[in-house]
Amino acid sequence: QNAIIVRRDQESTYSSLDAFKGKKVAVQKGTIEEGLAKKQLKDSTVVSLTAMGEAINEVKSGQVDAVDLEKPVAEGYVAQNPDLALASVATKVTAARRAIAPRNSFFIRNSCINIIFARLFYLKLVVLSTFIKKLRQVF
Repeated sequence: QNAIIVRRDQESTYSSLDAFKGKKVAVQKGTIEEGLAKKQLKDSTVVSLTAMGEAINEVKSGQVDAVDLEKPVAEGYVAQNPDLALASVATKVTAARRAIAPRNSFFIRNSCINIIFARLFYLKLVVLSTFIKKLRQVF
Protein backbone atom coordinates (compact mmCIF):
# COMPACT_ATOMS: atom_id res chain seq x y z
CA GLN A 1 0.00 0.00 0.00
CA ASN A 2 1.08 3.54 -0.68
CA ALA A 3 0.40 6.86 1.00
CA ILE A 4 0.85 10.51 0.15
CA ILE A 5 2.24 12.85 2.80
CA VAL A 6 1.09 16.48 2.76
CA ARG A 7 1.40 19.40 5.17
CA ARG A 8 -1.24 19.09 7.90
CA ASP A 9 -2.57 22.60 7.24
CA GLN A 10 -3.38 21.55 3.64
CA GLU A 11 -4.66 18.03 4.37
CA SER A 12 -8.29 18.82 3.48
CA THR A 13 -7.22 20.10 0.04
CA TYR A 14 -6.30 16.59 -1.14
CA SER A 15 -9.45 14.47 -1.28
CA SER A 16 -8.79 12.95 -4.73
CA LEU A 17 -5.81 12.30 -7.00
CA ASP A 18 -7.13 15.10 -9.24
CA ALA A 19 -6.37 17.54 -6.41
CA PHE A 20 -2.67 17.04 -7.15
CA LYS A 21 -3.09 18.55 -10.63
CA GLY A 22 -0.39 21.19 -11.13
CA LYS A 23 1.28 20.28 -7.82
CA LYS A 24 4.83 19.08 -7.18
CA VAL A 25 4.97 15.54 -5.79
CA ALA A 26 8.29 14.17 -4.52
CA VAL A 27 9.22 10.49 -4.85
CA GLN A 28 12.36 8.48 -4.24
CA LYS A 29 14.29 7.94 -7.44
CA GLY A 30 14.27 4.40 -8.81
CA THR A 31 11.32 3.16 -6.74
CA ILE A 32 7.96 1.70 -7.67
CA GLU A 33 6.40 4.90 -6.31
CA GLU A 34 8.26 6.95 -8.91
CA GLY A 35 6.64 4.95 -11.72
CA LEU A 36 3.22 5.03 -10.08
CA ALA A 37 3.33 8.79 -9.58
CA LYS A 38 4.35 9.39 -13.18
CA LYS A 39 1.45 7.23 -14.43
CA GLN A 40 -1.28 8.15 -11.96
CA LEU A 41 -0.45 11.81 -11.30
CA LYS A 42 0.06 12.78 -14.95
CA ASP A 43 -0.92 16.41 -14.46
CA SER A 44 1.48 16.81 -11.54
CA THR A 45 5.18 17.55 -11.59
CA VAL A 46 6.95 14.46 -10.22
CA VAL A 47 10.20 15.41 -8.48
CA SER A 48 12.57 12.42 -8.17
CA LEU A 49 14.93 12.69 -5.20
CA THR A 50 17.65 10.36 -3.98
CA ALA A 51 16.58 10.16 -0.32
CA MET A 52 13.25 10.13 1.49
CA GLY A 53 14.59 12.42 4.21
CA GLU A 54 15.24 15.02 1.54
CA ALA A 55 11.67 14.65 0.24
CA ILE A 56 10.24 15.09 3.75
CA ASN A 57 12.29 18.26 4.26
CA GLU A 58 11.08 19.60 0.92
CA VAL A 59 7.40 19.07 1.74
CA LYS A 60 7.90 20.67 5.16
CA SER A 61 9.59 23.71 3.60
CA GLY A 62 6.97 24.02 0.84
CA GLN A 63 9.35 23.26 -2.05
CA VAL A 64 7.05 20.35 -2.99
CA ASP A 65 3.38 19.89 -2.17
CA ALA A 66 3.41 16.18 -1.35
CA VAL A 67 5.51 13.02 -1.05
CA ASP A 68 4.38 9.64 -2.44
CA LEU A 69 5.84 6.62 -0.63
CA GLU A 70 5.04 3.27 0.98
CA LYS A 71 2.37 3.54 3.68
CA PRO A 72 4.33 2.04 6.62
CA VAL A 73 7.22 4.43 5.93
CA ALA A 74 4.82 7.35 5.53
CA GLU A 75 3.15 6.55 8.85
CA GLY A 76 6.54 6.63 10.54
CA TYR A 77 7.37 10.06 9.12
CA VAL A 78 3.94 11.44 10.08
CA ALA A 79 4.33 10.10 13.64
CA GLN A 80 7.67 11.93 13.91
CA ASN A 81 6.45 15.17 12.29
CA PRO A 82 3.20 16.59 13.72
CA ASP A 83 3.08 19.22 10.96
CA LEU A 84 2.60 16.46 8.34
CA ALA A 85 -0.42 14.27 7.57
CA LEU A 86 -1.50 11.46 5.26
CA ALA A 87 -3.76 12.53 2.41
CA SER A 88 -7.05 10.65 2.25
CA VAL A 89 -6.05 9.31 -1.19
CA ALA A 90 -3.00 7.46 -2.51
CA THR A 91 -1.57 6.01 -5.68
CA LYS A 92 -2.67 2.42 -6.31
CA VAL A 93 -0.20 -0.44 -6.44
CA THR A 94 -1.08 -3.35 -8.73
CA ALA A 95 0.13 -6.87 -7.99
CA ALA A 96 2.39 -6.79 -11.05
CA ARG A 97 4.23 -3.72 -9.68
CA ARG A 98 5.22 -5.34 -6.38
CA ALA A 99 8.26 -7.23 -7.69
CA ILE A 100 11.52 -5.70 -6.48
CA ALA A 101 14.11 -7.51 -8.60
CA PRO A 102 14.55 -10.42 -10.99
CA ARG A 103 14.87 -13.86 -9.42
CA ASN A 104 18.62 -14.17 -10.14
CA SER A 105 19.43 -10.61 -9.12
CA PHE A 106 23.07 -10.10 -8.13
CA PHE A 107 22.05 -7.30 -5.76
CA ILE A 108 19.43 -9.37 -3.92
CA ARG A 109 21.73 -12.38 -3.64
CA ASN A 110 24.58 -10.32 -2.22
CA SER A 111 22.28 -8.47 0.17
CA CYS A 112 20.97 -11.77 1.52
CA ILE A 113 24.49 -13.12 1.90
CA ASN A 114 25.56 -9.97 3.77
CA ILE A 115 22.60 -10.26 6.13
CA ILE A 116 23.37 -13.92 6.82
CA PHE A 117 27.04 -13.21 7.53
CA ALA A 118 26.16 -10.29 9.80
CA ARG A 119 23.73 -12.48 11.74
CA LEU A 120 26.29 -15.30 12.04
CA PHE A 121 28.93 -12.85 13.24
CA TYR A 122 26.50 -11.49 15.84
CA LEU A 123 25.63 -15.01 17.01
CA LYS A 124 29.32 -15.89 17.31
CA LEU A 125 29.84 -12.82 19.52
CA VAL A 126 26.92 -13.82 21.73
CA VAL A 127 28.17 -17.39 22.06
CA LEU A 128 31.72 -16.20 22.70
CA SER A 129 30.65 -13.71 25.38
CA THR A 130 28.53 -16.40 27.08
CA PHE A 131 31.50 -18.78 27.01
CA ILE A 132 33.79 -16.13 28.55
CA LYS A 133 31.25 -15.41 31.32
CA LYS A 134 31.11 -19.12 32.17
CA LEU A 135 34.91 -19.33 32.19
CA ARG A 136 35.06 -16.42 34.62
CA GLN A 137 32.62 -18.20 36.92
CA VAL A 138 34.81 -21.31 36.93
CA PHE A 139 38.09 -19.49 37.55
